[in-house]
Amino acid sequence: MLTEVAPLSRHDLECAIEALLFVTREPLGLADLTLLTKCDERAIAAALRTVKLRYQHRGIRVTCKGARYSFAAAPSTRAAIVRYFDEPRMLSDSASDVLALVAYLQPITAAQIMEYHDADPAHVLQTLQEAGLIQCSPGEGSALFFRTTAAFLEAASLQSLDELPPAYESVTV
Repeated sequence: MLTEVAPLSRHDLECAIEALLFVTREPLGLADLTLLTKCDERAIAAALRTVKLRYQHRGIRVTCKGARYSFAAAPSTRAAIVRYFDEPRMLSDSASDVLALVAYLQPITAAQIMEYHDADPAHVLQTLQEAGLIQCSPGEGSALFFRTTAAFLEAASLQSLDELPPAYESVTV
């Protein structure tokens, strides 16, 4: 049973747009925001202008490319962001496990990773891609295959994958 949704106040609409721009992986257009907020395009356009003004002198900005909106880092933050991504980081145990699976079994699909790794690897795969350690490429049908990158080799101090240490094989007694 569908229930009627009460219209959002202007403030609540602005908050909803901020939240949607924060969580989205892809920029959102007016049609997307209309569908998600159940508000008309005129109210959304007005709220977007307000949100954009609110963030114009902040570390993040509302950007518009091709009539699609998202948050992006302000140009003045570039140096700090570059330093952040240049700093060596420790991977979580889950990310280390998935990275090892990709390194040793590549090319490998997310479904194949799930056979070895008990949790859905989607978030970890995205994190490893954002770190530049793995890349995704299309395979047959709709399958996506993951492989390590040159950045992985550099981070692991390897010249090639042939230098990977032998894989540990679990022994069943």
